[in-house]
Amino acid sequence: KFKKKSYAKMKSLINDQNRTVLIVSHSSDTLRKLCTSILWLHDGEVRKIGKASEVLAEYEEFMK
Repeated sequence: KFKKKSYAKMKSLINDQNRTVLIVSHSSDTLRKLCTSILWLHDGEVRKIGKASEVLAEYEEFMK
């Protein structure tokens, strides 16, 4: 129940056009559902910035 409420709250915050929300996660599923753009950091350096689907595809390939 808590997880559902938390997800709903995050979704409502993200849907507010006057707000920027920063989500830090290793969960591709969560990021895919909630984000339109992703900044991928690796060892403190920017690895890639772009559309969620593109960055996550590269990240998942990198993590294999």
